[in-house]
Amino acid sequence: MNVTGDLMNHGLSVHHEQHVMQQIREICCMKTHQHASWTEPVGPGLNNLFMLTIKDTLWVGRKTLTTAFEGRQHLSSLIQPSMLLGRFTRVVYENDGITVQFITACEQEKTQLFLLASNLTDSALYFPYPVLDNRAQEHVMREEHWRFSEALAHTLDRDEQHFREHCIALLQSRLTPGAQLLDPACSTGAFMASIARALPHTRCTGADCSSSMVDQARARHRLPNLEFHHRAAQATLEPAAECDVMFLRFLNAEVMSRDQAQHLLVLLLKQLKPGGMAIVFGHTPVLPNMGYWAGVLGLNLMSSLAARPGQLELFECYVLQSPTD
Repeated sequence: MNVTGDLMNHGLSVHHEQHVMQQIREICCMKTHQHASWTEPVGPGLNNLFMLTIKDTLWVGRKTLTTAFEGRQHLSSLIQPSMLLGRFTRVVYENDGITVQFITACEQEKTQLFLLASNLTDSALYFPYPVLDNRAQEHVMREEHWRFSEALAHTLDRDEQHFREHCIALLQSRLTPGAQLLDPACSTGAFMASIARALPHTRCTGADCSSSMVDQARARHRLPNLEFHHRAAQATLEPAAECDVMFLRFLNAEVMSRDQAQHLLVLLLKQLKPGGMAIVFGHTPVLPNMGYWAGVLGLNLMSSLAARPGQLELFECYVLQSPTD
């Protein structure tokens, strides 16, 4: 299952986010290399703070609304240079919320940082806070949200195009004929169908705990190298034991709690075959600390973020590989 980057029912509003955009524009107009700060209340919106590591230097930013297809404003998984606040110096807990302190940077410097980040494998984009409700408790969408609907399918399909393009480009020259690819939470099946279509020499499997999603996936996506199953991601699957590539698109904010995401991550990564690859991303921020868990499990963290060719933007996308021994 996946969740869109739209504003959900946990307390955010477009009006509030438009006000945030105006405040950040004012910060961007400040003189460069000045000390400044941003305070985010503890609750809805705190998860939009992000950290960007480039060459051992930490930058802080705040995700803001972007305009996507059909003029729709939403909180996308894509990060743009204008969302950077500045070079991080300190975080302070205050009565008004979490205050991040930073040193301002000009737009040219931010642009150069984005170009640099996308070309350095040790760059990382990280969201330290989960989605919280008005009581400062971790917010998870209710189960009924995941029942299939045309509107949900349309939104999910539209908002994951950059993930598809990146994964296809990443895998096209890496896989041998017959490679097994698994998406253990495939939702509408559109993502896995795009992978199967672009990589016809592979065998692709999608699974989901929502029977309505699986029924629609089977009806909509009929390809000779693609099949769908109704089962939970945490089920021990025989195909997973022989998995060459696993797409983990659901260990994300709003989809589940951080504790659940970490538990499932460990369970699933242990099922990768030697030399197998896991690609972790999603519409909302990835909850587990992927660098930490890669080290614990003895996996190679090949990259932590990605960007589309010719686009000045970044998005979370972790690529991990199990050792061949």
